[in-house]
Amino acid sequence: MSLQLNAPLIITSRLRPGIKIGEHSTISISVEDLLLSGRYIWRYWIDTPDFEYTQADMESRSCVVQEALKSLIGFLTAAAEAYRYEMNGRKSENGDLFGPRVMEWAYQNDTELQCALLDLEEPSQQSERL
Repeated sequence: MSLQLNAPLIITSRLRPGIKIGEHSTISISVEDLLLSGRYIWRYWIDTPDFEYTQADMESRSCVVQEALKSLIGFLTAAAEAYRYEMNGRKSENGDLFGPRVMEWAYQNDTELQCALLDLEEPSQQSERL
């Protein structure tokens, strides 16, 4: 297996491909399993100075790291928006995407997450492969 990473992707402290969010947080990701349906299960880690969070609950048809990270960060920005709604007393259907600590972290890092998403969408960044 060969993996080529281009900025903004990095090798994180977990020795996995990922991306830095803000000054002190990283998101790492790797393929956990391939289902008979041809879908990939991705495990991801969110490492912050205050907590670590991991799940293997994201599926996709693609095994491209950049595409998986874009999906995950999209969910995290939706979590940030849901947290903002609920802080203002409104209910959000995305209020349970992640645990409470991740929801709050996503809200606090929403700008950094959106910047990371834009960085990942740059056309020159689409050359990584597995």
